[in-house]
Amino acid sequence: MAVGEDANSGKKELATTPTKAQPKANLNTQKLRHSNTPMIGIVGGIGPMAGVDLYKQIVENTIAATDQEHLPVLLASLPNEITDRTSFLLGLTDKNPASALARVIMLLNNAGCTHVGIACNTAHAPQIYEPMVALLGIMGSRVELVHMIEEVIRQITLHPAQPQRIGILSTIGTYKTRIYQN
Repeated sequence: MAVGEDANSGKKELATTPTKAQPKANLNTQKLRHSNTPMIGIVGGIGPMAGVDLYKQIVENTIAATDQEHLPVLLASLPNEITDRTSFLLGLTDKNPASALARVIMLLNNAGCTHVGIACNTAHAPQIYEPMVALLGIMGSRVELVHMIEEVIRQITLHPAQPQRIGILSTIGTYKTRIYQN
């Protein structure tokens, strides 16, 4: 992700590529914070290192000459709160992790995050993701969710070489739900 500045408003804006970006017309960064800078929230702890790696990728792909030019990021790593996604998808537990994921996202929402990414492929399975989005609507979430699967597919289709074969390392839950194939 990268940050660019809107020449008209002076607000910093997010982009998913490491270049300065044009602002998103519908991004209202004043909703929860007094700063003009969007804040990224990361739902981590579902593999614990996945959230750390996502944070590292954000830092490494942000164009910044000083510490202060980096994007504000909050990482919520609460592994004890979120039921194992694969166990749910395989029917080993009836407890859908969607409600716990929604609570963590609301924690980030209430802390002022404007964009939230979930650092877990398996959490994007429709059986988890769709109920989570519905709960967030009921809870009044204002964050823009970054859908990891859709972003990966979008980046692949934008690749100039148009790769024909893509390898995916995943949990059995991600594999069985075919979220990248569908």
